[in-house]
Amino acid sequence: MPPKKMTQQLHDEQTDAFRSVLVDFQQDPRDVLCTAVESALRTVIQVQAQAQQQRPAPPPRNNAPGVLDGEEEVDFEDENPFAGLQEQPDAHHHRAVVFPREDNRRWESGFKLDLPNFHGSVQPEELLDWISSVEELLTFKQVPEEMRVPLVAT
Repeated sequence: MPPKKMTQQLHDEQTDAFRSVLVDFQQDPRDVLCTAVESALRTVIQVQAQAQQQRPAPPPRNNAPGVLDGEEEVDFEDENPFAGLQEQPDAHHHRAVVFPREDNRRWESGFKLDLPNFHGSVQPEELLDWISSVEELLTFKQVPEEMRVPLVAT
């Protein structure tokens, strides 16, 4: 049988740990969840920004219409007119349509997209699944990076 002092000390430590857990539960769970989601989204956005900065610059394009490399002719019959320019094999021969990124507010218009609410528990898999689905929706709508956290927080 352990000495009485050690048992009492162990009991006191467990009581203190239990009290700290109760204090955490008494805080508003929404505040705790919002803080956790915001920090997770900030981390994801920072990692994406760092990855984007580390990418090598794309090769220069020849944007002149009708100008081909050398004398070769290109057969345009095999192209998909509905595919994006990046998906077509001879995309560098076409004039690129560039929209200014700073003034791109297209994501605000169009059809309405409801972001799913997080109804999970403290299971990390559920949180990661929710973050992944929200990130896919924001990427689909082409929401700018600086607007993602405020949009999800509302």
